[in-house]
Amino acid sequence: MKQCSNFLLFALILLSATAYCEMGAAEGGGRSMNRGGGQDMQQSAREKVNTDNLREIMTYKNELDLSVEQIESIRNIRGQSIKDAQSGYEALYKKQLELSDLLAAPKPNFAGAHAMSLEVTKALVNAQSVSIDAYEKVYNLLTENQKMKFAIIREKLKKERDSLNQLSK
Repeated sequence: MKQCSNFLLFALILLSATAYCEMGAAEGGGRSMNRGGGQDMQQSAREKVNTDNLREIMTYKNELDLSVEQIESIRNIRGQSIKDAQSGYEALYKKQLELSDLLAAPKPNFAGAHAMSLEVTKALVNAQSVSIDAYEKVYNLLTENQKMKFAIIREKLKKERDSLNQLSK
């Protein structure tokens, strides 16, 4: 039974990796460096880094009485987070290519693919944590009074959203 479940797990991993490689080829024509490099990667990072919390704070800059220095710092943090996301997603892309190569070889290196899949996962987590780091930096720029005002604004928005959801049911 254990041998059967190991075989099924192996088959699932193989199918997933094959589907992943095929999806990559369909999206960008195979292993083209244009598929994830240069300007495309920068745009991709900008789209993938979640700056909603930063934008929300900036939306209420008047209500929060943000200073000119705070606004400038928030803009700088957002810009840096996009750059950090870009390098993170470039690292992720390279690891995905390595994983693809390990599985696409005439004699696939499954042990190496397992190890590389862990590296891909770590790179993905690192790239995505950029959003949390940026929000933490921006949140820490706020005074205690601004943090309290922001919490009140968010609570009010949540109540409005919840009541709209109730109406739509």
